[in-house]
Amino acid sequence: MASRMARIVHMGKLDGYSALLNGTMLELEGRLLWPAEEPLKEAMRRAGLQPSELIIDTCSPVAGMPVSAVSAAAVRHRSGGLPLAA
Repeated sequence: MASRMARIVHMGKLDGYSALLNGTMLELEGRLLWPAEEPLKEAMRRAGLQPSELIIDTCSPVAGMPVSAVSAAAVRHRSGGLPLAA
């Protein structure tokens, strides 16, 4: 029997790891969010899932930037665009 492959996602704002299968967040061993990648991979294997080697990181590249800087960058890259709302 072929094992199903699930994605691992690092939830940037929550600083934890989660598993996704077909776009659905999985609850493994009673947890949706795991503190580290390795314990999540172990739980996935125990559930018969193949963990993906690639980790999706949801951490925003603009985290920590002031709103004015983000708005200015958005206007600069979008011709005719309006500033983002605060």
